[in-house]
Amino acid sequence: MASDSSPGRNNNGPSSPDEFASSPVGNTYSSPGTRTRRRRRSTTPLPYNTPPTNQSRFATSETTPTTTPHRTRHHVSTPSSDGGPPLSSDAGDDIDEATPTFVWGTNISVQDVKAAIQMFLKHFRDGQSQGSEIYDEGKYMKGIHKVLEMEGEWLDVDAHDVFDYDGELYGKMVRYPLEVLAIFDIVLMDIVSLIQPLFEKHVQVRIFNLKGSTTMRNLNPADIEKMVSLKGMIIRCSSIIPEIREAVFKCLVCGYFSDPVVVDRGRISEPTTCLKQECLAKNSMSLVHNRCRFADKQIVRLQETPDEIPEGGTPHTVSLLMHDKLVDTGKPGDRIEVTGIYRAMSVRIGPTQRTVKSLFKTYIDCLHIKKTDKSRMLSEDPMEVDNGDGSRGIEEGFQFDEGKIEQLKELSRKPDIYDRLTRSLAPNIWELDDVKRGLLCQLFGGNTLKLLSGASFRGDINILLVGDPGTSKSQLLQYIHKLSPRGIYTSGRGSSAVGLTAYVSKDPETGETVLESGALVLSDRGICCIDEFDKMSENARSMLHEVMEQQTVSIAKAGIIASLNARTSVLACANPIGSRYNPRVSVIDNIHLPPTLLSRFDLIYLILDKADEQTDRHLAKHIVSLHFENPESAVHDVLDIATLTAYVSYARKHIHPQLSDEAAEELTRGYVEMRRRGNFPGSSKKVITATPRQMESLIRLSEALARIRFSDLVQKHDVTEAFRLLEVAMQQSATDHSTGTIDMDLITTGVSASERMRRENLASAARNIIMEKMQLEGPSMRLLEREIESRRGEERKWRRQEQEEDAVRRWIYSGQKRCSWCSLLSLSNLLITLSLISATSVSSNSKTSIKKFGEMARKLRFFKEQMEKAGVTPSTKPVTQAEIDVDDLEVKLGELEAELVEMNANSEKLQRSYNELVEYKLVLNKAGEIFSSALSSATAQQKEMESQQAGEESLDTPLLQDKEISIESSKQVKLGFITGLVPKEKSMPFERIIFRATRGNVYIRQAAVEEPVVDPVSGEKVEKNVFVVFYSGEKAKTKILKICEAFGANRYSFTEDFGKQVQMISEVSGRISEIKTAIDAGLFHRSNLLRTIGDQFVPWNTLVRKEKSIYHTLNMLSLDVTKKCLVAEGWSPVFAAKQIQDALHRAAFDSNSQVETIFQILHTTELPPTYFRTNKFTSAFQDIVDAYGVAKYQEANPGVYTIVTFPFLFAVMFGDWGHGICLLLATLVFIIREKKLSGQKLGDITEMTFGGRYVILMMALFSIYTGFIYNEFFSVPFELFAPSAYACRDISCRDATTDGLIKVRPTYPFGVDPVWHGTRSELPFLNSLKMKMSILLGVAQMNLGIILSYFNATYFKNSLNIWFQFIPQIIFLNSLFGYLSLLIIVKWWTGSQADLYHTMIYMFLSPTDELGENQLFPGQQTAQLVLLLLALVSVPWMLLPKPFLLKRQHKARHQGESYVPLQSTEESLQLEANHDSHGHEEFEFSEVFVHQLIHTIEFVLGAISNTASYLRLWALSLAHSELSSVFYEKVLLLAWGYNIVARLVGIIVFIFATVGVLLVMETLSAFLHALRLHWVEFQNKFYEGDGYKFYPFSFASVNDEDE
Repeated sequence: MASDSSPGRNNNGPSSPDEFASSPVGNTYSSPGTRTRRRRRSTTPLPYNTPPTNQSRFATSETTPTTTPHRTRHHVSTPSSDGGPPLSSDAGDDIDEATPTFVWGTNISVQDVKAAIQMFLKHFRDGQSQGSEIYDEGKYMKGIHKVLEMEGEWLDVDAHDVFDYDGELYGKMVRYPLEVLAIFDIVLMDIVSLIQPLFEKHVQVRIFNLKGSTTMRNLNPADIEKMVSLKGMIIRCSSIIPEIREAVFKCLVCGYFSDPVVVDRGRISEPTTCLKQECLAKNSMSLVHNRCRFADKQIVRLQETPDEIPEGGTPHTVSLLMHDKLVDTGKPGDRIEVTGIYRAMSVRIGPTQRTVKSLFKTYIDCLHIKKTDKSRMLSEDPMEVDNGDGSRGIEEGFQFDEGKIEQLKELSRKPDIYDRLTRSLAPNIWELDDVKRGLLCQLFGGNTLKLLSGASFRGDINILLVGDPGTSKSQLLQYIHKLSPRGIYTSGRGSSAVGLTAYVSKDPETGETVLESGALVLSDRGICCIDEFDKMSENARSMLHEVMEQQTVSIAKAGIIASLNARTSVLACANPIGSRYNPRVSVIDNIHLPPTLLSRFDLIYLILDKADEQTDRHLAKHIVSLHFENPESAVHDVLDIATLTAYVSYARKHIHPQLSDEAAEELTRGYVEMRRRGNFPGSSKKVITATPRQMESLIRLSEALARIRFSDLVQKHDVTEAFRLLEVAMQQSATDHSTGTIDMDLITTGVSASERMRRENLASAARNIIMEKMQLEGPSMRLLEREIESRRGEERKWRRQEQEEDAVRRWIYSGQKRCSWCSLLSLSNLLITLSLISATSVSSNSKTSIKKFGEMARKLRFFKEQMEKAGVTPSTKPVTQAEIDVDDLEVKLGELEAELVEMNANSEKLQRSYNELVEYKLVLNKAGEIFSSALSSATAQQKEMESQQAGEESLDTPLLQDKEISIESSKQVKLGFITGLVPKEKSMPFERIIFRATRGNVYIRQAAVEEPVVDPVSGEKVEKNVFVVFYSGEKAKTKILKICEAFGANRYSFTEDFGKQVQMISEVSGRISEIKTAIDAGLFHRSNLLRTIGDQFVPWNTLVRKEKSIYHTLNMLSLDVTKKCLVAEGWSPVFAAKQIQDALHRAAFDSNSQVETIFQILHTTELPPTYFRTNKFTSAFQDIVDAYGVAKYQEANPGVYTIVTFPFLFAVMFGDWGHGICLLLATLVFIIREKKLSGQKLGDITEMTFGGRYVILMMALFSIYTGFIYNEFFSVPFELFAPSAYACRDISCRDATTDGLIKVRPTYPFGVDPVWHGTRSELPFLNSLKMKMSILLGVAQMNLGIILSYFNATYFKNSLNIWFQFIPQIIFLNSLFGYLSLLIIVKWWTGSQADLYHTMIYMFLSPTDELGENQLFPGQQTAQLVLLLLALVSVPWMLLPKPFLLKRQHKARHQGESYVPLQSTEESLQLEANHDSHGHEEFEFSEVFVHQLIHTIEFVLGAISNTASYLRLWALSLAHSELSSVFYEKVLLLAWGYNIVARLVGIIVFIFATVGVLLVMETLSAFLHALRLHWVEFQNKFYEGDGYKFYPFSFASVNDEDE
């Protein structure tokens, strides 16, 4: 296996820039002593187990991916270095006889692989030729002949064919592509040399179509050096990079040219001496570029396609390395599939260092590229004039063979092809046929026309879709995007100007400034779909003007001036303003697009959502059918996506229609006719109905329609259809609704011609009237007098209005004092109306007053903030409100704010100057010390050097030493320096960055400042260092200044002259003293001003808040029809009606009003708000209920029962009278000091505890009560009420734990006998007791909730809820859990040993079996059977009747609707108010039935789960008791057995554990569980809670408005 002089492939990529392997086949070893007939093999492996160095077919380099390892097309070398003749296919005998040669590090035999490849290339036949003669040539032999005929350079091999023929060969090729592909090329060239020995080109194999394709984000190190297949979109292509392959050198002395030197491991070995024997000059060889051989190389950036990006992810990218013919085969925007080798390359730390980083750069060494996504059309278009030689490297997905072309032509000859294509376009979207026809024309496009003069006319069609939401606009965009070539989809909201066109960035690989293509450039020769076009910014929208007409993008950024091609069709989608199209205004006003941009669209379609019963029914059926039928099969005679794509692609590529004579004549005639429509007979008015842009659109549409028919000529009917499509679009978008005609001015200018003429006439008429009337002593003067008199009347009216407003304010103040719960706009069951006679325009004026008082409140908040910062407390000195005038206060507040703001600004400036001077003084002192120390050190060193030189003089001392040492002053380096302060924490990074930025050409000294200084910028104290940086050159100074700015370092000037330093320090010190004096004076004046404000702040704030709340209330009043009376409607309690009338009468008397206020009670069907009169004891319990939901008006209030049940259930879980006493004492502290604490501002937790103090009081009292029942005092029992009823059998009590105790006294009178505590049976006994007690309490409370639902239904006269909700619910609950409660009581009463668990279980499983020992009373089995049947019957009883009865009531209510007399009784109004709010709406039986089903299931399952939830009473009580016992026994008693110190520690630990765990954590836990039992288990049985609260007007509610 000899080789020629061409380099081969390397086995592996470089692990470092200097480590390279040889060729894959050369990297083998063989057995020694073996001889063949043709040549001698190497018999001894190399010492380091690598073959002799040969050039790699995948050459490598040391640099960045710009010169990454690549694949070259040459042969490989064998391990032997002798040059024998090339192996041919007749060397099979030699291969069989030779010792097998293996690829280094594997068990792959080179001979076996070569034989397998030969068999594959010669004998593989595809599926179509399997039945032919076996002597016919195989698929790839034919391909080789075709390559030789066309003098090609590669042979494409389908990896699927390799896998089908030889799966083992496929696996080796994928795992070891470098080695196997080298053998592939050798075998291929052997076959080529046999067929045509004189063929000079090197034919290479290009593998494509691997079995599996991976994604970029799944590439990992295991894939390195393996063949992979990726799909993605090209986003950037570098320029073509020439890479040297062979170098030629020339001797500069004798002119001798060396032999070509091949690149070895990325380097060129330059000859050190001339190779000519007569010359042999050293270092005389120079590279001759013209004689070197270079190869093309290109770096391409591939990005994931949007459909492969996971949710929430960002697109990944990978670099591709193209070589030779693959260069420039793809361009940005192409979606391709790449087959290549995944390679890794080391990266050096620096360009001059040999050390490499631990992280490697990865890239794909490309073998083959083809276009992906066959559902898209071809992007190649014969309209493109810069196709070059047509040798495109990307293999397109469509292969138009003769059969396919004939099929498409046969399809084009069908008469209904136009309609079939229309139906095939987005078949899942119903109708919109004209819109689809326009989009179809956009897909086919027209011809691009270029004139000899250089002018060009675009062939792309731009379309705009405008319409209502839900009209399938975005779906059409998505469909066209997926179908169009190089389609880009973007949204207007997320698009910027540079994102659409191009932006400048730095290439991370080369460091060069490059242009990144935007969406419009990437969609060149495609369609750019822009959704939400109306939401695009003005900057982004302005870039479309050039693109849509000239189809270019001009860029002038960062020194790059270019004009990029953007030959794209624009399909945009826009929503009208307000999301609904207004047909009364133009398209311009609907979508707010500039007319200049709108006129560039060829077709503008309005897709409106109009209400039509028949259309809506068809559309609904179509949408529903999409969910249970195949959408494609639902429409007949539609083309599948593949056929449609192929049809459009073939037409765009091969069909280029030209205008026929009759078509040209028809276009001319039609255009003139369209223009003629704007001429109105008998009038000089002319309307522009068409422009030359419409003419160009007609030509493009006509050419597209001809392409649809595969016609080379545009016929007359194509022009007719183009006119129809244009008129359909223009009638929708360019119709003037005032005249009913098409007016292009609507699109080009935004204003129709009729509107423009109307405006001109109006302006002319107004001008004539003014000129006519404005005459001395004329009518205009009398008109002016009347106007003056009218204004005087308005002034009198406004003064009267201000008096009336003042009366209203006094009325509200008066009413507030006498009736604090009264409200103009609040809650009750009585709706009232107040009429204020002769009060006009108060409502409109109150808005201005609200703004005024809001601004005054803002100023007061500003004053409060300033006083808090200055430590000034507002004075509480009482000031009567009569002393304060509102208008004067507004002016005064404005003046005070302006003065205070000015003082703050001046103070900030002075403070900043002061801080800067302080820093400057520090710099002068510290930098002076640095310079002084440096000067003294330099002087000492100079003296030392002089003394050494004087002592070392001898005969050998040079006579010219002084001259040599001395340097001319012009050549001396002058150093500059920068001084300043830098934060101490940033000093080290600051020094390091400066050192790196200047490459060490600086000298830095720093000195720490002893105390923190105030930073002038931030105003905070910061520890800083003084720095001095010495530099050389202006460039270094510029870098240092930028670094100082970045690190927040403050720079200050400094001088080297010591005398000037002293003078500057003196000046700065004096300036600091002056500014300090000015700052102190300013602070004193500011403090006095704030104290003055603080003396009046409280009355000012109170007045402003009250005035603001009054005007806010007045703003809610409305005028009556006469606009002379203010009307206020609101809710008030019934019992307060008399008090309201008295308050209004008193207010009218105090304001000297001549007319009384009218008070009238209104009757309404509106649901009143809910108002409960509570006090400080009951308010907290009511808040607990309201947190679940506010009661509906006159609904049963569970707050009354909560006062008892909530603390009692808490106490059941918390029962311990010792803990209860602690809780009681803590609560009494809040209650005793409630007056003092209510006026203070407490913390969040403390305020919450204080608000619920009476709830905690009840919880403590009930806890003491249940503690007595449990007989637990910190878990210790006491004989409080009597001695224990049990005693030991004898005095020694030896058998107490075995035989138990005996009863010697009467039963313990109250609670649990104390003798139970500490016994073995304590836990079972108390568990049984508390568990059964929890069930009894739970069933009782749930029954109470169901009974309350009966009272609700009775009050609201809802008999259905009584018969079909209350009765079955009470039966179901008590048939099961009520019966269980009865069994518990009977078992306690009788002392029976029956097992209640088995009784209840077998009641369901075996209701007819005998109970046996579990029977508690006679007839129990029959009773259980009856109760079970009742429970089963109650379920359908709740479910079925109510929905049907409601339906019957609805029909009866609306069946005989007619005019009836109005009812005015309170009963009728109550019935109407209690009607469901949806009574007049359509009755949906299914919704009612589902609601009843959910309600039934919820109750049945809830009855079980709610009963189980009450067991938490037992669980938490047991946990509380056990924790208390552990703390007592394991902490207190255990410590009591030691000394006094241990006892004190035990007591402290016991107290903290008891308070922290039992009194805080356990209290909170029991509180939350009691809350859950009330909300979920109790209130959901009857409480709807869908009402709203009554909020009366009160000045107390606005006291904390600022907070």
